Amino acid sequence: MLLHMKKTLLIGNFGDNNLGDELILDSALEFYGADRSVVMTNDSNFSQQFCEKEFETINPFPTGFRSFFKFLFSKKYRKSIFDKQGNIEKIVFVGGGLFAIKTKAYFIWWIMSLWTKNLFKGQPVYWEYQGVDVPKNFLEKFFLKSALKNAKNISVRDQNSFEVLKKLGIESEIKEDRVFEELKSKKVEKLRKGKVFLLNAIKEIDEDSWIAVQELAVKEKLEVIFVAFTPKDKKTIPIDFAGKIVFPTTKNELMNLFDNAKIVVGERFHSLVLGQIFCEENTFLLRKPYSEKVKTFCEEYGIEIL
Repeated sequence: MLLHMKKTLLIGNFGDNNLGDELILDSALEFYGADRSVVMTNDSNFSQQFCEKEFETINPFPTGFRSFFKFLFSKKYRKSIFDKQGNIEKIVFVGGGLFAIKTKAYFIWWIMSLWTKNLFKGQPVYWEYQGVDVPKNFLEKFFLKSALKNAKNISVRDQNSFEVLKKLGIESEIKEDRVFEELKSKKVEKLRKGKVFLLNAIKEIDEDSWIAVQELAVKEKLEVIFVAFTPKDKKTIPIDFAGKIVFPTTKNELMNLFDNAKIVVGERFHSLVLGQIFCEENTFLLRKPYSEKVKTFCEEYGIEIL
């Protein structure tokens, strides 16, 4: 009986070594159930290792020349997709800033929406916990409206995203970030007294910000640990950084780091989300927000620049 059970297809930017996206996936799996889900991921091993769950996976739909040629000439690639057609009861784009920052991102998720509508005709499509930037040009506006057209339901993670869609005549409901909402609902409590200073950055840390970090760490007598949310983050570290550098490979490892933190200074969105959960009074923004989603979150929860 279970072999023929219809499942929910979960779609997002998964399997690209970005811990924020994998946290979103893990929260979605908590809600939909790993045994009742099929996950679209670029790296099934990485996604399952981080979430510490086993689940069925599917290759991403092609969105560029390289992936399209792979789709055309790889029978195995096509089979992994087409074999799922009769096994899916609904499609859920589970959250994150998919329509944000670059026109390329709008294009990619528009293409993804076209694939789902054509491969799984008649199956309802949901867009959940979305973060949406104001479209900067006609193309972004077109991609956004077309992708969300005929969606069964749309929810967004902040008021700004709600207003963007409202101006385009698209109805949605306001929630919070999926990860933030789940952790708040579980009433996460710190198990130990914070002993470390967690730092995260998305681009090279400037001299003024680095001095501020060092002064605070010395004042509080804390060990500084740089937590990378993607391997690329490691390139941002100052030459004279002498602390530990960590790229967590599981959710539990990441959660334990934040559970043991006394101060969090972050730049990536989900480093600040976890900071707000585990170190509500001691979470700071490294410098001016790099994106609208970070700016909105910090304004809502009073997270200030260090």
